[in-house]
Amino acid sequence: MAIKEAKELVTLILGLAGGHIATDTRFQKIAFLVNEKVLKKDVKFEPMDFGPYSKELVKAVNKLKKEGKVIYVLDSDSVSHYSLTREGEEEFKRLENKISPDTLNEIKEIIGKFKDVPLTYLLAYVYTNYPDYTVKSKIIDKVEEWRNYYGI
Repeated sequence: MAIKEAKELVTLILGLAGGHIATDTRFQKIAFLVNEKVLKKDVKFEPMDFGPYSKELVKAVNKLKKEGKVIYVLDSDSVSHYSLTREGEEEFKRLENKISPDTLNEIKEIIGKFKDVPLTYLLAYVYTNYPDYTVKSKIIDKVEEWRNYYGI
C-alpha cells in the first residue's frame, strides 16, 4: 500500500501548494517534512546524495502521470516542475475532504514556509533537523556553509 500512500502524499502536497512545485529537490524535501511532521504515511525516505529521498515518491509521480493526474516537465533550464491536472485537482479535493482542518493547516504551514524560500535554506533546515538523512550527502560541506549563512 506504500504506492497508494505515496500518491496521496504527492496529490495533497501539490493541491495545498496551489497545484505547482518547482524542482525535484524542493518537492522531495517538502514531501519529507510533511510526512515526518504531520502525515506519517508509510512512505520510505532514505539518505541519498542531497539528503532524504524517496524512490516511492518518484514511482507515485510516474503513476499519477500515467493516470493523467500530474504533469511533470523539465523547462529549458532543466528545472523540473510538478503540477496537478484537472483530474489531479479533483482527486485532491476528495482527499482534502477526508483530512481534518487542523492537519490540513499543519501541511499548509510547512508548504508555505518552504515552497518559495531559497533551496539552500530548505536544505540547510532539513540537514540541521534530520542529520540521520545526511550520511550519504555529497553536499554536506556546502550545507554547513549555508547553515552558517542562515544562522540555522
